[in-house]
Amino acid sequence: MWNKQRIAEVCRALLRKPWMLLAGALGIALLLAGTLGARCTGESDTETVSSESDAYRHALESQIASALAEVDGVGKVRVVLTLESGEQYLYEGSKKVGSVPPRVLGAAVICEGGGSDRIRREVTDLVAALCRLPANRIHVAKMD
Repeated sequence: MWNKQRIAEVCRALLRKPWMLLAGALGIALLLAGTLGARCTGESDTETVSSESDAYRHALESQIASALAEVDGVGKVRVVLTLESGEQYLYEGSKKVGSVPPRVLGAAVICEGGGSDRIRREVTDLVAALCRLPANRIHVAKMD
């Protein structure tokens, strides 16, 4: 428990050994400098992971949209995917040996032929096969 007497003892000990006070101040300064340096560069690990996940998601969305556009009756199409948060890394000991991309959790498909039951069924089946999703996680809507 920290009380006034304990705080006074710690302060006296630090004043008797100024190198401890200097080491503590240096440690705090290094921590602050590292934090400020990361802010100045504008990059962080989460931003990098996020941009990698976004790039992966956009590439997947365009591949699915291209495949769907080939289906007769679909017409113009837009695909929006929801992904699990981030990529998973595989390690062997302390060495990174690979990564697993984030899983697709859900899909929304907006297409010109989305008003037809046949097209909705075909689009749902195709997206389910491409993304390994159950049909209840895929929604198909008609494009205006």
